Amino acid sequence: MFNRIIHLSKVLCVFLVMLVMLSACGNEQVDNAILETEYPSVTDGVKSETPSIDEPADIPVVVNTVVQDAYEDMISATDHLSITNDGYEFKGYPISKDSVSKIGSELVVNQGAMYEEIAGGLALYCDFGLSQSLDEAFFQILIGSGNEPENWNELANDLYSFILLDGTEKEIISKLETLDCVNGTFDYDVRSYSFEISDLEMAASDLHISQEMLGYVLAKLNEYTDDIVFDGNSITCSLEVKTFS
Repeated sequence: MFNRIIHLSKVLCVFLVMLVMLSACGNEQVDNAILETEYPSVTDGVKSETPSIDEPADIPVVVNTVVQDAYEDMISATDHLSITNDGYEFKGYPISKDSVSKIGSELVVNQGAMYEEIAGGLALYCDFGLSQSLDEAFFQILIGSGNEPENWNELANDLYSFILLDGTEKEIISKLETLDCVNGTFDYDVRSYSFEISDLEMAASDLHISQEMLGYVLAKLNEYTDDIVFDGNSITCSLEVKTFS
């Protein structure tokens, strides 16, 4: 009987040991299963987006036309003035001493200086048949070519109708009004004008002058108004001449 009890005790101990081992294996498998199980992430189903850095918008580069460059050079003509043994030059072209004034210690150039210099050359030719001043530089500025054109006599008289030494805004504006690219209101009696040149390149071509010369013509108008606004290849102009009786 005693021996049987001892045998049963041994069997019970072996059983308990096996039970403990089985329990340990089961826990390990469960742990592994837990580790190997793929659980849904809190971000599952949420579209991942990388924050984008806005690229700076392209800023259009504004390029002045030849007309505007010539106009602005004339408006700030003193910056391009040089003194020579013979007098004054604007960008290398001789201008009259009458076009330059001394205010305080500064020399100031008349905004119509280049217009008037070219007008002086036209006057000598059209009124007196003199062509001494009609050199390569003259033609280059006036028509964009250093050579005298074949129809120069006819062309000179046409240009002389609005490029005048003693002219006013009326001659310039009345000529501009004839162009297809110009529209606006024109009151010559009260000398009040508001107009647009929609295509400066076409205007220069239709006038048979260079774009540079057109810039100088507009600079001459600027003596009457500072309300000339460039917008690429076009301008708007409002001009009202005040007269005192």
